[in-house]
Order: sequence, then structure tokens, then C-alpha cells
Amino acid sequence: MGVKLANDQAKSALPPQINVTAIRMEPLESASTYYVNHIEIGSSAHDFSLICGRLPGKLSAEQFEDIREGGALVVEPEVQIIIPATLVLGLIKALTIQKDTYEKTYGVKLNEIRNVP
Repeated sequence: MGVKLANDQAKSALPPQINVTAIRMEPLESASTYYVNHIEIGSSAHDFSLICGRLPGKLSAEQFEDIREGGALVVEPEVQIIIPATLVLGLIKALTIQKDTYEKTYGVKLNEIRNVP
């Protein structure tokens, strides 16, 4: 009987559960903003990584020479975003919806413009 009473008291001390039915992000000017025009994707057992960078509009002489010698333009990432694997399907769905909306709104058909190995 004493155990049941302690259990009941512990349950009543817990805050009531709240079921969140929607989450809405409120964009703020103070939030970090990055312009990127190149994204590489990686994954581990639990996460996906989006490694985001900004390719230069014009190559420097040094960059041009590096490409000629090694074949690759090396760019430092602006930001790396790590996403739990459980969010990936939702992200793909949200991106697909936004792409379709963009195409309908602006009358532009987005096509893959380069082949990635």
C-alpha cells in the first residue's frame, strides 16, 4: 500500500503531457543565413550530413592552376548541417513539395543540370 501511495504522488508531480500537433518556424533576421551554391551529402549509421559551400564566381589564377594540375576545385564549407536519419524522408518530401510549388509559381521547370558521380 505504501508503494502505491508513493507511486501516485510521483505521477501527480509530473507535468501533464502535451501532444504537439504542429511546429512552425518563425524566421528571424538574427538567425544565421548562408548562401550556398554547392552541397555534398554524406551519411553515417545515424545521421545525414549536408556539407554546404559557395563556389567562386570567378577563379583566381591559383585556383585555376590547382584545377589544371589536380582536377578538383577545393572549397571550404560555409556550414555543415547534420540531420538525424529519422528526418530524411520528411525533408525529401518537403523539398519535393517546395520544388513543385516553385515550378508552378514561376513557370520554370527545374532540371538536373550536372551529373554527379
